[in-house]
Amino acid sequence: MENLTRKAQHQEVELDRTTKQLKEAIAIASEETAKCKAAKEVIKSLTAQVETLTARATFKNYIPTTATSSQILRKQNSENPKKKSFSYWFAHR
Repeated sequence: MENLTRKAQHQEVELDRTTKQLKEAIAIASEETAKCKAAKEVIKSLTAQVETLTARATFKNYIPTTATSSQILRKQNSENPKKKSFSYWFAHR
């Protein structure tokens, strides 16, 4: 009978230790999840900012407000003379 009692007490201590480890692991996982979510939000925000800046730079560099379509085509073709745009080939066929 004493042997069974000691065995049960030992199992209870082991169960308490394991429960404590599990709670610590859950707490760490929750913290890491929160960090990951925050990092994803920062990445989304930075990506949106880069896309906005790229769109603005592209618009300013390639489409002047007073440019005609032929001026735009000449500028595009002069920047890369080996690569002609579809519009160039269509206009010069």
